[in-house]
Amino acid sequence: MPSFSLSTASVAVVFLSTATMSSAGGVQTSQGPGSFYSGGMVYDRAGNVLYMTGLHYNRAIDDEDMTGNSIDSESNCFLASIEMSDAGQGETFAHFDKWVSWGNPDVLETCSSMTMHNPSQLVVVGSTAPEGFFPNADPAVLLSGIVSVGSKDSLQLLSGATINSHSQPDLKLLYPMAVVSDSNNNVYVAALTSTDNALSEILGGNPSQPNWQKYTKYGSNMYMSIIKLSIREGQLKGVPKGEIDIEELWTQEFPLELEEDNVNASVSIGGLIYKVDSTGREMIVVSGSTRGRGRGYGSSAGGEEDGFLTILDPATGDLYSEITAQIRDGSPADDIITGICDDPTDATSFYIVGATKGSIGQQQADLSLIGEPNVNSLQPFIRKINLENLSEIWTLQWATKPPPENDPSSATFAYASDCAVDANGDVFVAGTIDAKASMVQGLMEHSAQGGSDVWVTKIFGESGSVDWMNQFGSSGDEEIAWYGGIVIDADGDPIIMGDTTGSMFRQRSSDDDIQTDIFVLSLDGPTGAIRNSNFIGGTSMIVEVQNEDDITTQTRPPETGDNPMDEQEEELEPLPEDQPPQNEEYPPQADQPEDIPPEVTPDHQYIPVALQIPGPAYAGGIIYDSATNSVMLSGATYKLSDGSISPNSMCFVGMVDLDHAVIHVADTYGSNELNEACSSVAYDSENDIAYTIGAAQNGEGAFAQTSDWDLPVQDSMEAGTVMQLNGRLRLMGGQRLADYAVVCPTTIETYRNYVYVASMASENPDENRAEEGDYPNFTTGGPLKYGSDFFFKIDRFAVTDVPDQYHDPLPATLEHDWEARFNIEDRGTIDVMAMELIGSQALIVVGSTNGSGGPFKDTDANDYDGWILKIDPNTGELSSVGAATSARIDSMNKQDDYIYGLCQDRHPARNMEYFYIVGSTAGKIRNLSDEEQLPEGSTHAFVARVNMDDLSAEWIKHFTMSSPDDSSMKSEALDCAVHINESGESIVYVGGTVRDGALMDGANIKESHGKDDIFVASVNGESGSINWMSQVGSDDHDSLAYGKGLEIDAFGNVIVFGETLGTIYAEHGAGEGGKDLILFTITQDGVYLDPRTRVANPPVYYGPTKRSNAPGNGALVAYGVIAGLIAVAAVTCFYQARYLKKKRAVTDKAAIFKYLQKFDVEDVDLRRSPPGGWHGTYLNKLAYGINKAAESTTIEEDIGSEAAPLTHSSVVTDSLFMESSSRPSLGLADDHDDGGEDKSARPGREVV
Repeated sequence: MPSFSLSTASVAVVFLSTATMSSAGGVQTSQGPGSFYSGGMVYDRAGNVLYMTGLHYNRAIDDEDMTGNSIDSESNCFLASIEMSDAGQGETFAHFDKWVSWGNPDVLETCSSMTMHNPSQLVVVGSTAPEGFFPNADPAVLLSGIVSVGSKDSLQLLSGATINSHSQPDLKLLYPMAVVSDSNNNVYVAALTSTDNALSEILGGNPSQPNWQKYTKYGSNMYMSIIKLSIREGQLKGVPKGEIDIEELWTQEFPLELEEDNVNASVSIGGLIYKVDSTGREMIVVSGSTRGRGRGYGSSAGGEEDGFLTILDPATGDLYSEITAQIRDGSPADDIITGICDDPTDATSFYIVGATKGSIGQQQADLSLIGEPNVNSLQPFIRKINLENLSEIWTLQWATKPPPENDPSSATFAYASDCAVDANGDVFVAGTIDAKASMVQGLMEHSAQGGSDVWVTKIFGESGSVDWMNQFGSSGDEEIAWYGGIVIDADGDPIIMGDTTGSMFRQRSSDDDIQTDIFVLSLDGPTGAIRNSNFIGGTSMIVEVQNEDDITTQTRPPETGDNPMDEQEEELEPLPEDQPPQNEEYPPQADQPEDIPPEVTPDHQYIPVALQIPGPAYAGGIIYDSATNSVMLSGATYKLSDGSISPNSMCFVGMVDLDHAVIHVADTYGSNELNEACSSVAYDSENDIAYTIGAAQNGEGAFAQTSDWDLPVQDSMEAGTVMQLNGRLRLMGGQRLADYAVVCPTTIETYRNYVYVASMASENPDENRAEEGDYPNFTTGGPLKYGSDFFFKIDRFAVTDVPDQYHDPLPATLEHDWEARFNIEDRGTIDVMAMELIGSQALIVVGSTNGSGGPFKDTDANDYDGWILKIDPNTGELSSVGAATSARIDSMNKQDDYIYGLCQDRHPARNMEYFYIVGSTAGKIRNLSDEEQLPEGSTHAFVARVNMDDLSAEWIKHFTMSSPDDSSMKSEALDCAVHINESGESIVYVGGTVRDGALMDGANIKESHGKDDIFVASVNGESGSINWMSQVGSDDHDSLAYGKGLEIDAFGNVIVFGETLGTIYAEHGAGEGGKDLILFTITQDGVYLDPRTRVANPPVYYGPTKRSNAPGNGALVAYGVIAGLIAVAAVTCFYQARYLKKKRAVTDKAAIFKYLQKFDVEDVDLRRSPPGGWHGTYLNKLAYGINKAAESTTIEEDIGSEAAPLTHSSVVTDSLFMESSSRPSLGLADDHDDGGEDKSARPGREVV
């Protein structure tokens, strides 16, 4: 293989003036007579320097303004660098720092891509004609491949070599396209090899100055060759020679098989990566596309274009195996792979990008907005690939919208060119879209800028959820570089490189529109915004409304000393003197109310959230983090990461970013051998630690190998687990709860560096009747598989460590401090459902029992009653504070009563005085005559305010229902959450499930959605009066989570978490018998996004039906429809915001929805603009009707506001709370026809 050195040729080095370029994150080559074309980039994180290569058609480039004095008839190579560290404050870069041209006049030279070789060198690959800048090219070969080594410091050529085909090099021309390096001074080149040397026809672009990154000058019917080269400093008997030796180690050629029609297909190369798997095995993964067949490409059933992936052994260049090393990937239509990128955070996966004419992934565009794509349209896609078997983990694809002047059904063309992964494991994709067409993400139609545009999107790597998308360009044509068009800098911001014939960072004259420039620009990683005041192109994120005019921004007012919300809770009783000293790494938490965070950054805004997460899965609980405006989820799932179904239940944790309404993290923990689930989650905001609790069969599960966790007892059938996760929900440690045969944790609390876990436990390991159905529910909402004669216990753990990285095996980061056990002394069983730490001196725990004795009081009845215990958090004993430490709850006519949840009043003046409980009762309702009572057999939901001191009921609110056939009805309130509104009032959100087609009285709909629905009510905390009632669901079974289904965000809106067997916000994805998870938000005024199940009508925003004395009319409003985007022009959004400001001096927290009620059209969709402000979209077609507000419905109140008296032993007596007797009925009272639903959604925990 011929080689050459710097001494044989000269090099022109240009140091560019800062005055010639734009500032703050973008640069475009200056006007010259010849074109510039981008090849690729690499980013040196250690030096914070960006390196670029490509080709150009200019002679004698001026070192002041980077213009050439004449056009070169053939292309030359270039290298350039940008020293990011030299940028000013707030700037990414403003100019090229160095520019080097490698080439001789009138001789073709190209540079297509580059890689970093060692700390001081760059390796660049391309092609050269004989007698060019790169010497030693065979004069008999029309074009030779080149591998050149350059200095990172000066960009000067240090060494190089030409490479040609081993057989018939004058006929089979080699075109190096992509290059990657390993950790052993080797590089790997992916090249195209022609089967002839005929002159090619240039079919596009500028024929006089072709872009040789896209075309080959000679040859046709290309196939793939992979070359391994060793690049080392030359030595003579161990003494350095001062030269760089380039040695070919092997070449593997992959010719295509001859087709039946004797016409060969051709190959295009998408790129290659060097990958080391989790076992340390090295491999080279090559991607590309072809219509042909042959070794290394897989087999093709037809003549369509398919992507291929091929894995080679770096040592020999051989395929690893005929099965796992190659794959044909695609749909029955044409599919191309145009790029590949490694995930440096994950040794088991990588990404490919490209385009398809078929359907190969989850469609990101809402097709109700743009219609079904033309079968000839080319749609971008990204796929996450499992390295072990090249199987799909997830795939996203995007349909696009034709230009407005075209037929709506006409074909459009877009593709993804390249991708890059940041330090968090999130992936950025860059691509190109055809002239005047628009990328569509959900309901967001991104505005086209004129010619072909560039688009970039950020995707959360674990979940495959899109964070943001931006489409930008100019009146000319833009295109992303082919091999290395996007990199991620040290700040996590994407930098893209491409070509333009328009004005991006300099104003081009009208007479140079045929020439092509190179542009490089940086985007803001978290938002996708272009951070450059001199950017003169157009972007779909251009609409940015200032805060004073932003009608949708909900930013909390600054907190002052005059605000009662600034006060801290009073700690009534200090921790005991013998408490271990606080670890400095785990400072005490302030007793700050959770829904009134100390700080809310002005960057966070409220947007409506409506997510349906495919199962089979079950909802456990949620917790809200105000610092990040995100909500953490826990539950159980049967769905594996590759989309297949596990035979056993696994623990599920996730995080939803509420700023963007996307799933940010989704992880599962479990095995195929044992059942596991997670039922509840807690968050220590002071130390950024999350904890989730669950149960694992046999006390092992995913944590069987954790050597220093407490061991389960010998006869353990089900053990509890407490998992410690970092702020991104990565599992870091934990502990096992396995001191009895059966331990089922149900609820968790954190305080300072302590964790409290309440569990149901049994010493009997016998298995109960197996649950019916394909997907048993092992969360709190499901029946108990093992045990009998349950008692409940509380365990306190001290946090001993918070690891900053993952360790295998997982360390025990919690040390058991004490256990408090509470037994039923006389018959029966017990449920423990919820626990809250109020202040620092009382753990309030609630549940239900049909037993008697001990702290649960004596009773001669057999019905289920609710119970409340007040426990000292320092000792686990019943608290000595207050007039009562326990209470038993029963109904006046001795029926079954359950307490499922509790929540504390967050107002500093009241949070030590009251709390709220929710549940269900089959008892009679006070103040209703016998004729007005619900039909016999009915169970209804209730909420009550309870006095902290004596555990008496301050007031009780019963939620009544109606049924079309006057049959018995059932509802249960499962959770509550309290918000302090701007007037200082306590607003209690109550959530639960209403069953069998019943309708909650006062609901915002006129009939049930069908079967079981979720309901949420807003209740005044002082009086118990209902502000509004919303009922949400599908035409199948929907239910609120049992563990923790409601939370309050920083703006006072309620977050709802549950399950569905139907279609609410997406098509049901769990399959027959499986449930999806759902998470959505409701504003303080009861406004939420309409479930998609009402497909017969245009989608609407649902608002509540309110009492006439509530703010606003609260009517159900349908908005008219206009196809198009409100925010296509900044002026439109600006004047809408101005209009609102004139009409209303004060904008409340649901202002956008009230504002939209002024429109005489239906269906307005809103999406937050990443740089600020909002995009509004009118949906569907014109004129569905005029906005006519429905009449408000007055909700009949049934409120008892007097304090309830106490009877003996602190048993609360009231029309709801009275001693009674009835038959035992835990899990048996719910005798409604469930229509085939699994039996997990029942009152209490059923022992089956």
